[in-house]
This record gives sequence, structure tokens and C-alpha cells, in this order.
Amino acid sequence: MTSSNNDNSGSVSLKWNKKRKRGMNSSIFGCEEDSEDEYDENTTKTNAANLAKKGKFKEALGLFNELIARGCDDASVYEMKSQILMEVDRPFEAIRSAHRAVDIDPKYHIAWLTLGRAQINFGEAELALKSAEMAMKFTSKEDKETVSSFLREGRVVVENLKKRKKIGHRIRVV
Repeated sequence: MTSSNNDNSGSVSLKWNKKRKRGMNSSIFGCEEDSEDEYDENTTKTNAANLAKKGKFKEALGLFNELIARGCDDASVYEMKSQILMEVDRPFEAIRSAHRAVDIDPKYHIAWLTLGRAQINFGEAELALKSAEMAMKFTSKEDKETVSSFLREGRVVVENLKKRKKIGHRIRVV
């Protein structure tokens, strides 16, 4: 059975499970009824992603943080956490989370693209371009256009920032 406990921090605690090879005793939510100590990372990750899709960012962030606290070292968890952190206007933390994702899996192009988005939100346009170039290096044929579009837009932003800097605007470009 699943139990939810909401507190003022916005985190949600679910009963975890780990699927057994034989005889799974589970509720309709996919959580085992007989073990507090075991958990299923995939179910929790799916629950967190679904909460984020519904705009319940604090609850989703709580689940991602709980996954990480339990030792989950999945690049996609850190990448999705980064997206949520951008949604709640925490760009520096989003950069750190996306960096962790690319540290875990340097060929994960979506994490590189998320890192670029976080960097541009933080005002680091040139670093964002470098991250997008890394995303392009590892991206699949199906996603090339998305990454190319980000690169084109990023180059325009960098050029505009450089022009502003030349005429005396106080904008930091790294």
C-alpha cells in the first residue's frame, strides 16, 4: 500500500519497494505491502516524473532528493531534478544537478542540453554553448534538430551579449 506524507517542505514520502523475482505481493500502485526497507527506484522515478508533469514540482523534487539520498546514481534522475530546479527558479542548483548527470554519464546528450539550458538561465551563455556542442556530439539523429536549434539560438544570445558589453552594458559573459 502506498502512503503519502506531506510536510511543509513540500516533500512526499512513499513506501518503497524492490520487485522480487518470484511472488510479488503488491498493491495497485506497485508498492509492496510487507516491507518498509525495500524500494523500487524505477517506480519512484516514474512517480516523480508524473508529479513534475502535473506541475507538482516540490513533491517531485522531494522524491528525486529521496532517490538520491538512498544512493541512486542514475544520470536521468539528476537531469530531471535539474529541469525541476529550473522550473522553481533555482538556476545554480539546476546547474549543479545537471553537472552531476553529465559526470555520471558523459554521453547522455539530454543531460548536456539541460546543463546548457540551466547555464543560459544563470547568465552563462558561452558555457551554455559549450554544453550544447557536447550535446550535439552525443545526440542521436532524431534529436539533432532540437540541439541544432538550441545552438543557433545560443549563438545569437552570445553575440547580442558581446555587443551590449562593447557599448557599456554591465553584462557578464564568460
